Amino acid sequence: MWHSISLVGRVVRDPDTRYTPAGTCVSNITVAVDYYFREERRTIWIRVTTWEKLAEFVMEKITKGALVVVEGHLSPGDDGSPRIWTDKDGNSRASYEVTAKTLRVLVWKGSSESDRTEGPKAEETPKGDVVAPF
Repeated sequence: MWHSISLVGRVVRDPDTRYTPAGTCVSNITVAVDYYFREERRTIWIRVTTWEKLAEFVMEKITKGALVVVEGHLSPGDDGSPRIWTDKDGNSRASYEVTAKTLRVLVWKGSSESDRTEGPKAEETPKGDVVAPF
């Protein structure tokens, strides 16, 4: 079985990028997604992880404030639920995390016009490796 998720939201801070010991690029962003419950606007923050060529695109092009569309799959904790962690004050927290397959920029930070720019797509190979061809 497979699942997918699509998100539209604003990037809330510049990407956090690192490289694995094997040299694979990994970039993380947090996307704020608004939804309405009755007449009240609520926001959830979702951590998005990108790998390889898509991660390099995020590192080079994405900044805080960009409006993006992310397509990918949920990356749950070990038991299938949201990841549970403890913050610096000792409070229990839960977070939703998505591993991105594609990322498209709808509006760049400070832009008033829609500028649809799509990063490279990540595809799974039969070996399970994540690649992002151009």
